[in-house]
Amino acid sequence: GLLTLHFNKPVVGALLQPSKIILQSAVTIGGSGQSYKLTGGSVNTSTSEQVVIIGLLDADLNAIKARLRLAKNASTTFLTIPARLVKDLAPTPNYLAAIIDGAALSVASYTADSVAPQLLSFRLDL
Repeated sequence: GLLTLHFNKPVVGALLQPSKIILQSAVTIGGSGQSYKLTGGSVNTSTSEQVVIIGLLDADLNAIKARLRLAKNASTTFLTIPARLVKDLAPTPNYLAAIIDGAALSVASYTADSVAPQLLSFRLDL
């Protein structure tokens, strides 16, 4: 799974820590809302440095899928991040402002998991 972040200007993507990103099921997490804080992932930056692609860990993917109300479709997929998650390339860097619960960013594009499981092998002992 991939989480793709689009920025309005080039950023230093290599400094981004996926474990600071929280996915949540609504703009504001209430009594029935769900959230999940990533535990890690690989970070790659596009050549324009305006797109950062995070390769999600299998453990994170499975934990997200296990939550019944989180990331089931575009209307249940929001993101929050702390301040200073990334900075721009300016000589005196400008840091990204926080996106907080209550003002979570909605997903711009959502692709559901459509890959069916496959049985890889089995063993029979008689």
